[in-house]
Amino acid sequence: MSVGPTDRRRAVFATLALAMSLANAAPLAAQNPTPKDAPTVTPKDTANKAQITRDCPAWYHPGRSGTLRLGPKTILAYFGDVHPATLKALDVEAPVAAFEIFLDTLPPERKKSRAKSALTASDLLPVTRDLAFIVPKDVAAGDLVKAAQNADKGLVRLVTVFDVFEGGSLAAEGKKSIAIEVTIQPTTETLTDQAIETITQKIVADVKRATGGELRS
Repeated sequence: MSVGPTDRRRAVFATLALAMSLANAAPLAAQNPTPKDAPTVTPKDTANKAQITRDCPAWYHPGRSGTLRLGPKTILAYFGDVHPATLKALDVEAPVAAFEIFLDTLPPERKKSRAKSALTASDLLPVTRDLAFIVPKDVAAGDLVKAAQNADKGLVRLVTVFDVFEGGSLAAEGKKSIAIEVTIQPTTETLTDQAIETITQKIVADVKRATGGELRS
């Protein structure tokens, strides 16, 4: 089977990507060693605490890439589109996506225990609210979601983004709209309309404080 120029370029790029991954894994592991007495976590803990930030090495596209972190210092992975300048230097046609995973920075898994945690299920029906915010275009949706989740950690169980709009007059103003669905889960009693409204207003206030976002009318 013959190998064409495109295949050779892809092979070169794949080799370079692997080399960059290996080269970066060592210093990152050295910067984030796992002490022997460090607390261990379960895979679920890691997934819940992991955060995605927008900073990435220069060979990634700055607007289409991200870094997966566990806390401010521990980097678990890079991912996203490769920067056009990098592809041009390699003579590779765009688009190309890549990722790097640093296994040495993953915290050790907690030893399994026979003890079972208490079940915290509720027989009360959850309440959902849809909210749309006008925010500056450089505000990350994750920052807005985090602010909404932290408004009431006891009752706000889930916040998901279901729409992002950046066109029309908003684009001219340097803004965008982010719409979220908030799931509120009562724990001890059914929430009154006033209680739900109080939580909703708290979410709106916390989002505004964290992102400068205004509730869309």
